[in-house]
Amino acid sequence: MKYPLKLAMVVLLAVIAFAAPLFAGYCLNCYSGWCESGCSPYPTNQFWTVCLSCTLPDGTFACTACLFQIYLCLNAQGYQCSYPPYIFVLVEEVNTRRTYQPYSCVYRYGKYHCE
Repeated sequence: MKYPLKLAMVVLLAVIAFAAPLFAGYCLNCYSGWCESGCSPYPTNQFWTVCLSCTLPDGTFACTACLFQIYLCLNAQGYQCSYPPYIFVLVEEVNTRRTYQPYSCVYRYGKYHCE
């Protein structure tokens, strides 16, 4: 009885490990933040970019580059009301994958690119 359960768990974990890149970033999960209750997000003209290259379990090379806009969390009176007082809102996410040569993260034109 214990052997089939262990086998099922191993198969499930293996499927999750190989299927996860299909539903999220290959090397990095980029997601937007949110302000605390009672606060509203207000956009700024500031951006933050991040990039990560990696080797996937199947031996292929991948890269994820994300661009976020910074929003302030303010209450109705215009005061910062969240900790931290800002959030990152995802503007762009790029996921690339190939079988040859690892990727490099290159900063150009105000954001990271996978090359």
